[in-house]
Amino acid sequence: WLSEQPATTGKRSVLLKDFFDTKTGLDADGPFDLIYDYTFLCALVPDLYDKWATRMAELLTPHGELITMIYPIVNEGVQTPCPPYPMNFDLIKSLLTPKGFHCMDSITILP
Repeated sequence: WLSEQPATTGKRSVLLKDFFDTKTGLDADGPFDLIYDYTFLCALVPDLYDKWATRMAELLTPHGELITMIYPIVNEGVQTPCPPYPMNFDLIKSLLTPKGFHCMDSITILP
């Protein structure tokens, strides 16, 4: 998909900041057209899941895209005492849909 997109001269950056800090964090650099989330959610305690989804919505432009790698994928109801916490597509969808996101595509890669 990316290789088929027209070349742009826009700004590209990788940032190392406090994701949840709304005062001095990413807001000064955003909003963003694209956020690539590589297994970030599974490292957060479940109490922060809704805050993660809200923050993603805040940081993206109205037509921005979130690409997220969901790992580890396990059946619903499985609990673990520490990260990585179990993830599944329905969980991610239940977090992001109320924030205005919709799934454009999903690919399942299992061993």
